[in-house]
Amino acid sequence: MWETDWQAAAAQYQRATTPRGRAVAGGIPLEGYRLVERALAAGHVPSVVIAAATLLAEPSARFARVLERLAALPQTVCVAAPADAVATLVEGRTFGDVVALVPAPGPLDLDDALRQTHRPATLLVAAEIQDPGNTGALIRTALAGGVAGFVALGGADPFHPKAIRTSMGSIFRLPVLHLPLEEAGVLRSACGRAGVPLVGLVTSGGVPLWEVPTEGHRPALVVGGEAFGLSAPVRGLMDHLGTIPMADRVDSFSVNAAAAIALYEWRRRAPARDA
Repeated sequence: MWETDWQAAAAQYQRATTPRGRAVAGGIPLEGYRLVERALAAGHVPSVVIAAATLLAEPSARFARVLERLAALPQTVCVAAPADAVATLVEGRTFGDVVALVPAPGPLDLDDALRQTHRPATLLVAAEIQDPGNTGALIRTALAGGVAGFVALGGADPFHPKAIRTSMGSIFRLPVLHLPLEEAGVLRSACGRAGVPLVGLVTSGGVPLWEVPTEGHRPALVVGGEAFGLSAPVRGLMDHLGTIPMADRVDSFSVNAAAAIALYEWRRRAPARDA
């Protein structure tokens, strides 16, 4: 049975769009069919689901399957809201007239990830990425690239609503850790214990990417911020620096494109047996 007292649920959802609100609400906000579907498929149980009453009255075949799954989750509070109220929650985006709150996935265990030597690369590290949309896109790329985990080192919160949307649900399949920049030494120490080299991507001054030595180990790949790349403190933690050749008079690849190229290079070197 879907409840109709939607105002409290909507306020709870809106609070979860801020970092402090996510801590209070105990969940992260999902928007649209795809994210709700992929959270459910990954075994994440929403605490609250809000759907437009018009959608519930005439559900598509796709949403009907979502409704079947929700019916088997008595712990989920399901709320029907006016279509204009849901449109306000999604700020006019058109991913589907449904939103939800889901407990945030547990954080990445660095030591466990670094032991997964069957991967083409062990980690993708995004250092000081400022746009949460780029962070989410990098999580999606990391999952496709076959790494064991994603580390956001400083920068945007990987559980920002925009990051969740652009991850396209990948955030539910790939463990993620958000480390403050001042704790970069934690990453350096974990990689050192595991014998995993840190390979930083730079626009110039590195060796060609395919010449980066990794001594037979699967590296942790590190990409830097959109405007200035790897900062000096982060660059100083790297074991190797690699550069992707570009055409003349071009400053750089986008950070997501650079990450995809680098992950492909390591998959090419050592095809993964994905777990």
